[in-house]
Amino acid sequence: MPRFTVRVELHGAEDDREVYDRLHSTMKKHGFSRTISFGNVRYELPSAEYNRTGDSLIGKDVLEDAKAAAEEVWEDFAILVTQTQESRLRWNLKKVK
Repeated sequence: MPRFTVRVELHGAEDDREVYDRLHSTMKKHGFSRTISFGNVRYELPSAEYNRTGDSLIGKDVLEDAKAAAEEVWEDFAILVTQTQESRLRWNLKKVK
């Protein structure tokens, strides 16, 4: 199953937690998660990174969904979508409580 990591940066809002909280809510509405699972343990992703998986997903659709979510919150933004079929590597992610 394809797995996508998506990074969203809202230019000019880097220190505005309220704006990023709105982005997190909007991204969730568009099918993105702020957590990642390894085995039975869930971890929080770094700030402004999102996870999305799905058998029928392709990168272009993931990008379009992320753009639609970001446009609801902010005017000037950048998005990077990375797809992998492989196991992800991680270090020092915080466990979801």
